[in-house]
Amino acid sequence: MPTPYLPMQSNASWINKHQSVSGSVSSLYDVWNLWDDQTTDPVPWRPGMAGLQTVIRSAQQAGSSVRAYGGTWSLSSAAYSPDVMINTKPLNARQIGLSAASVAPTSPVAAGHLFFVQCGNQVQEVHDALEASQLALKTSGASDGQTMAGAISTGTHGAANAIGAMQDSVVGIHLLVEDGTPLWLERDSTPPIVTEHMLSLLDTPPGALRRHDDLFNAALVSFGSFGVVHAYLVEVEDLYSLEAYSRRMDFDAVLAAMTTLDVSSLGLPEGSVLPFHFEIGLNLYRMGKGQKGAFVRFMYKRPGGTPAPPAPLPGGHRPGDDLLGIIGTLSDVVPALIPDLVTTLMDSNLPTYEAVRATPGYTFGPTTIRGKGLSTEMGFKLSDVGAAVDVMANVARVFPFGGVVGIRYVAASKALAAFTQYGPTCTIEIQAVQTDRSREAYRRIWAGLDAAGIGFTLHWGQALPYEPTRYQRAYGARLDRWKAARASILSPSGRRLFSNDLVRGVGLE
Repeated sequence: MPTPYLPMQSNASWINKHQSVSGSVSSLYDVWNLWDDQTTDPVPWRPGMAGLQTVIRSAQQAGSSVRAYGGTWSLSSAAYSPDVMINTKPLNARQIGLSAASVAPTSPVAAGHLFFVQCGNQVQEVHDALEASQLALKTSGASDGQTMAGAISTGTHGAANAIGAMQDSVVGIHLLVEDGTPLWLERDSTPPIVTEHMLSLLDTPPGALRRHDDLFNAALVSFGSFGVVHAYLVEVEDLYSLEAYSRRMDFDAVLAAMTTLDVSSLGLPEGSVLPFHFEIGLNLYRMGKGQKGAFVRFMYKRPGGTPAPPAPLPGGHRPGDDLLGIIGTLSDVVPALIPDLVTTLMDSNLPTYEAVRATPGYTFGPTTIRGKGLSTEMGFKLSDVGAAVDVMANVARVFPFGGVVGIRYVAASKALAAFTQYGPTCTIEIQAVQTDRSREAYRRIWAGLDAAGIGFTLHWGQALPYEPTRYQRAYGARLDRWKAARASILSPSGRRLFSNDLVRGVGLE
């Protein structure tokens, strides 16, 4: 086999997209789907896979740790290692639909709805490619700059309350472990998906096929801790449109729906029918009567669609815009000024609109990062949502900070470490300007939830407390199964190879 193209920087500086994590890296590799002579391969992903294997072996021999990264979108240190890092963003080979020879007769998913996607594909690239073929992801996050591996492996989600998070559409994982050894993972509770022919295209021997529910469900959300994900096999569906609305209401008017998902009192176009996508942006400083501090954004799923965008919203906004793209425009100002500044920011960046219809790729389009952002996100049982919001509002009242709250609802995930483990899970994201004051506000909120006896999980790609007992308490036996699955494919030295400060800090090594 030819030598893969592997440009490398020594003692490189690395920083993530939101400028919340940075550091020096001893060896930073760019991995491409190219051989060393700049040629491609008839199997387009083969050079990139060989490059990943080469870096893994080199790091292993040096006794170093290794982490892969793509869009640098995680606000946690999930992707960072001071030893060896791999830029996988150039690895964007993909195949829409598999050949009949690659799909097992028993596959519960038709060949045309199986999407093979290499780890470095950005979500926007995926939207564009699928929509050109009249297909779509079942769900995605609001930010399209993430790579598929980064989004899936940290548990990224949208607000498709009946679908789940992004990892819940994955049906196969191509994983590179110690010595660069490839494994193909599927669940054993579902019929086989791929054939040995597909494995041969991945230079993966039949004996590397592992069909095991716990192993698959553990590796799904493992943020680089099981090895380097080379590719996924994802179930997609026929292209659809989202008919989006944004309305402003008083907090009291949305409280019942927020804590029960009974939307019958909100006056929505389809009455008591829960929309496909339902979220609430909440201004913690405008929760009184007549203040209209709740921004209710909801979308109905409609069949069909064309990638052509609708007329632009005021200010160039899109229905799926992520608040994190605007919150960084705040600075660490005098605390007394924060409530009015947050209000002005939300009022000017969250327009109201009715029946804006577009495909998922347009709805959840480019996110522009303005300034330094910070975010933490927690998962709650529906019955705890009202009390959790009370804790957050109380912290904001006595300790104002530059942040806004986004509330979404996601179906429970089978992934063992998914923070969306409740059925359904209410996710509450607190997006803030990146300051010491915001970090202190997070600490106060976590402590307040603990004091109130409210259990919660945390999104692995966002700001986290390094408290191992917290995660054991939150996940219980699921975390024990996750660790056992990791030990089943990695030796102790292999677990160190694919660990970093985050893994150790939350007690997962």
